[in-house]
Parts: sequence; structure tokens; C-alpha cells
Amino acid sequence: MASSGSRKKCRVDSVVPSTPNLNDDGISTNTLAAVLIVPPQIVPGAGTVTLLSIPYDIQLEILNCLHPRELLSLGRCCKFMRTFLFCRKDGRPIWKKALLDITGLPPAPDWLPEPQIAVLLFENSCMGCSHILSAPFEVDWDLRARFCRNCRKTLLGSFQAGQAPRVVQGSASVPIYHLIPTKLPPHPNASGNFILSHLNAMKAKLSGLQVSEVEHFVANKKQQMSECNEYIVQCKRWLEANRDDCVRRSKAILRKERTQCVRDKLLSLGWAAELASLKVGASALDQHPLVNVAEPLTESVWSNIRPELESFMQARRDKEHSLQNARRGKAAKARARGSKRKPVSPPHASISD
Repeated sequence: MASSGSRKKCRVDSVVPSTPNLNDDGISTNTLAAVLIVPPQIVPGAGTVTLLSIPYDIQLEILNCLHPRELLSLGRCCKFMRTFLFCRKDGRPIWKKALLDITGLPPAPDWLPEPQIAVLLFENSCMGCSHILSAPFEVDWDLRARFCRNCRKTLLGSFQAGQAPRVVQGSASVPIYHLIPTKLPPHPNASGNFILSHLNAMKAKLSGLQVSEVEHFVANKKQQMSECNEYIVQCKRWLEANRDDCVRRSKAILRKERTQCVRDKLLSLGWAAELASLKVGASALDQHPLVNVAEPLTESVWSNIRPELESFMQARRDKEHSLQNARRGKAAKARARGSKRKPVSPPHASISD
């Protein structure tokens, strides 16, 4: 068994943000020299069984059973899973199967990143700041993104009707709506939008191409944009038909995550004994109006609800102490009654002749 000091460190060349990078080149094709499965002997905590400590084939079996939203959550829990699910080709079959298992959802084009589709269909947070949006599953399908009001001001560029920016490379001058997702103006007096980071990435991509390669690249991008627009229309129809189910599932997951966060906070404050008596999912704590809410538990929210929840736990502790004192009192009375009884004389032994 190799010692921890002799382990080889695997370097991850690209860092995946909390929301997958929504570029037009698909999932990054960078590969690692070895499969990043952590051997059991180097998992922290002797005897602890974690997802990273089990064999690789069993990991794949587990991942193939997960819903796309669960894959998104798992991909953000640690650096290894983020790399495996968002940056490597090994994770693509898992995403494809998860999306194909969704009833009625059309298959995505091979070049379109599956995490991007999952974020659009199964999450309700801003792709810029991760803030939960009040309007459930409101997607800007032209941009293939979801932004809050503040992020739209900082992350989007705008243009007037008939004045769409053009990307110039050599002798080629191409409108951006042929290269990146663009929201065209709905009428002459309106303005259109595009994502600034997409435009900058496209300019950098074109600047690295030879003049002879630009024409082929632009033609390929036009074809991809046409295919993607058709697929997005189908996704939009699917989401509209399944909106209620998606909202219900999203709220259930948010409530579960908030309840677990509250329990973890209370556990760190010394309420372990009281939490042990509260069954997960069906206790008064889980149904508390401050806990059973479909919103994430931020530090500011916790600081506001902490006093009331601690009062709730203190009431539980006082009630348990009262019950224990009552039981002790009954036991003491029972012992007192037993001590006042007359002792029973043992039967006399018969005397044989």
C-alpha cells in the first residue's frame, strides 16, 4: 500500500465554475493522464465509505441512475466530481443517459454540452450569480441562458435593430447571430442582446485560426446554430408542458436541502440529543414554517431564523427534561410503596419425624 507521502498529485488544467461554462465549443476535451478515482486507502477517515472510495464500475452504475439535477448538484460537491462530470469526455455518456431517461425530452445534438441543457431545464438560479429567481424556470431561450436583473446589466451586450455587431477576421465579416446565441430585436424600436463573454471567446477563437480555416469554421458554426435553434424550440415546448412537475421537483429539493442545512447548523450548536429524537422528514422541526421553505439557507437567513429555532429546540429540551423528571418521580413513588409493604414471612419448613 502506497503511503500518503508517495501519492502522485493530479493537476486539473481547467477549473469549472459552479455553473458549467456555457461556451459554444462543447465540453472541454482536455483529458487527464489517469482515471481520477481515489483509492480507498487515501480516503480521509478510516472505515468511511464514500462515493470516491468504491470501485470505478460501481461509481458509474450509481451515476447512471441519477437525475440530471442530481448530477449538477454532485458535480459541485468536490473538485474531482466537478472535473469528471463537467470537463472530461468520460462524463458525457452519463449525461446523455440521464437526459434520454427524461420522458418526452428530445435527444440533444452531439456537439451541444449536456450540462448546459440540464441547467436550463432543471434549475431555477441565475447563471451569473447563482441567485434563486422568483419566477420559476424563466429561460431566455434566444440566449440559452437565465440571468437575474443585475447580471443582465453587467453580462449582456445590446445593439439596435439592423446594427448587430460583426466579427471581422481577415476578409470575413460575420454577424454575431451566425456564431453565438443572440436575441434579435423583436421590432425596429427594440434592442437585441448577446452574452459578452461569448463574443469575446468567439473573437479569440477566430484570431487563432488561419485565414484558410475561417470560412470552414464559420460555415460549421452556422450549421450548428441552425440545429441548436431547432432543438431549443423542442426543449421550450417540453418545459412548458412539464413546468408544474419541474417546479414541484425543484421546490422539494430546495426544502430538503434547507432542512439538512438547518439540522447541520443546530448540530454544531449542541442540539445533538434533541435532533436524534426528531425523525428526518416527518418531525415537527422539518414542518416548522421557517424550515419547510423552498428557498436556500444563506448565512443572513440563518442569522434571522436562528433565535426562533433555538427557542423551539429549547422547548423540546425542557419538555424532554419534564418527561424524564416525571418518570423518575413515578419510579421513586413505586419504590416507596414497595418499601412500606410488610415483609412476607417465608413458609415454615416441615419437620420430619
